[in-house]
Amino acid sequence: MIRLRLTHNTAMVYHLHRAIFGDTAPWERADAHWIMEDTSLEASREIGFCSAIYYPHTWTTTGRSGAFLHRAGILPSHEGMGLQRRMVRVREAWARSQGCEVAVTYTSKDNAPSMANLLKEGYKFWPCWEGYEEREWQFFHKCLSKELSA
Repeated sequence: MIRLRLTHNTAMVYHLHRAIFGDTAPWERADAHWIMEDTSLEASREIGFCSAIYYPHTWTTTGRSGAFLHRAGILPSHEGMGLQRRMVRVREAWARSQGCEVAVTYTSKDNAPSMANLLKEGYKFWPCWEGYEEREWQFFHKCLSKELSA
């Protein structure tokens, strides 16, 4: 069984971040972190993490409160099981509980599986911010408020 839980144990999140990304991505704190555990094993084992940042006033050009679905990662042993989409949904639920109307996230431009997962979850491509055009990131956004989606 796979369990996803909110945590304040940033040391564990940092450890998972390093195990998954190594030195390829900088560690950054966020407003909320979740740990994903595989409890089907004899001893429960942490297999991934995700994080989100809350922006209460405005989210860049939208003028809406929003959440940035920050970094997420899963150990290679558990990739391909639909876990990223589950991480997206739990962070969206958290964002809505914070009053966020918009969610924004990103993935590297060469990560087609992550892009496909975001599109399946209803995210739309979003133009890069100034200064990011030449970088390797693709941004996505999604309206979380039913009033905005209508």
